[in-house]
Amino acid sequence: MKKHLTISSIVLILLVVALSGCNELFGEGGTIYAEKINDKSKEFVNISEQQMEQFPHLKQALNQTDSYIEPPDDEWNEIREFFGDTYAYIHYQNEYYYVRLFGIV
Repeated sequence: MKKHLTISSIVLILLVVALSGCNELFGEGGTIYAEKINDKSKEFVNISEQQMEQFPHLKQALNQTDSYIEPPDDEWNEIREFFGDTYAYIHYQNEYYYVRLFGIV
């Protein structure tokens, strides 16, 4: 009986932790993936150099296409808010990119 109670307690604690979000434990961040594309038929978000200064890790992802970049949590939240979705088509410095956000969005 005691073993059953202990196992039930552990399961309950894990469930509460998982459902509460526990951003303090696991962070809020994610990963940015960017790839250069030629298809200009999509609706693109035009990003200026001044706007890009807010997102140095997004800029890094565009400069290192086909790689995964992990920004700090605060920048991740700003990028996520800027895009408003888990992906975007970006026009930056006369190039076109598909950008995907992976992680907690």
